[in-house]
Amino acid sequence: MSFQDPPASLSRRRLAAPDWLRKLFASDEIPFADFMEAALYHPEFGYYSSSRNPVGEVGDFVTSPTISPVFGFGLARLSSEFGGRLGDGVYGIVDIGCGDGSLLEAVAAAMAGEHRSKALFFGVDRSLSRVPEPKRGTISFSTDLSALPSDIPLLIFCNELFDALPVTRLLLREGSLREAMVRLRDGFLEWSERPATPAHAQYLNARGIVLDEGQTADVSPAWWQLYEQICGVAARGMIVTFDYGFEQKQLFDRRIRMHGTAAAYRAHGVHRADQFARPDLGVRACRESWPHIDGRADRSRRPPRPRRD
Repeated sequence: MSFQDPPASLSRRRLAAPDWLRKLFASDEIPFADFMEAALYHPEFGYYSSSRNPVGEVGDFVTSPTISPVFGFGLARLSSEFGGRLGDGVYGIVDIGCGDGSLLEAVAAAMAGEHRSKALFFGVDRSLSRVPEPKRGTISFSTDLSALPSDIPLLIFCNELFDALPVTRLLLREGSLREAMVRLRDGFLEWSERPATPAHAQYLNARGIVLDEGQTADVSPAWWQLYEQICGVAARGMIVTFDYGFEQKQLFDRRIRMHGTAAAYRAHGVHRADQFARPDLGVRACRESWPHIDGRADRSRRPPRPRRD
């Protein structure tokens, strides 16, 4: 079994590549992580770079702020408590991966006047194409974490941020660790593979991740790297992370997730077989290993750990 001759979880079809995606292939194949990066974040054609909003009833999936105002109200209560413990000073409320700014807007609207007057709001995302002009007056938006102020306490929200980071797909076949590749052949996309690098094996070994024969795992060093950057943003503050995740033992249990966790979403349907069937699908690694994120928090000396619900 291989990525070229996949199980039911991977497609045997060859799929036409759009012109913009073909130009990204410096060779005939690229790592799946690079394909996912382009599909999600290409400056012009990426899923999250488009002005189309993928979230909500007419989108492809829902997030907590779009389901009910309760989520925004709860974060407003938390924000007010955070600000109340700081005294009279100004503080910042940050949403990383802010999308169109709806979550920050909901938090600001639900905060009481006294606490609201002390709060500054900051949204950070790789693309701001979906942010309407009126929101830019009350919220400061940026595409870079370095734009956040370092001289005031920050309450940082990461809501479903890590599940949208590119992942590396690894497969154990005949005792050898392999990496999933996306091949461009005669204008069509298809699965391919190559031997995994020593760094991939080291990543698994360092975390005690053992794959069974034929098992696929989706992993991303970018989770750690991004969390470390977030931890270093403010000298004082708190990071609140909301996302889908499991303990490592559950996440890599072959009886539950033999074929990894990556999935593509379209019109609220989940597509696990063809992550590159449509480059404009929202390819998302749906689950994270909380201990991996926890470990980076520990190493950055930023307790407490994320709550697991």
